[in-house]
Amino acid sequence: MVKQLIITVPKDFQILCMVLTCDIDDVLQDYINRISLPRLLSRHPDDPLGLDMQLFLTKAKSQDPKKIGREIENFLKKDYQKELEELLKLKLEQAECEVRVRLIMEKWLPKVRALRKDLRKKSGINFMITGYDN
Repeated sequence: MVKQLIITVPKDFQILCMVLTCDIDDVLQDYINRISLPRLLSRHPDDPLGLDMQLFLTKAKSQDPKKIGREIENFLKKDYQKELEELLKLKLEQAECEVRVRLIMEKWLPKVRALRKDLRKKSGINFMITGYDN
């Protein structure tokens, strides 16, 4: 997806980029390119601790109430955590592991969307995120 964004770049970030002779656009694009749940789950060698995703996950706020988030987390643990753990035990090359993680995610993503929609409906939450299947 190509999207044009207008952001305000803080002066401190501009100074850091200038001192390190980095292009602001390149720094931001590089970070965005590294955000990947399949890479995190497959323990990508470029980011084995998942620091890129950890930063994203700690700073991005879910629009779901905590109760819905917990139910979705429990659903994933019950139905898909075992499958991911078994895959990781195979000790596949990272690239193949990442591809297989994506296939697992393709299976559970529609189910998570349906569960989220159902939980929101039951709890009386009626909001939509434009452009996404809520």
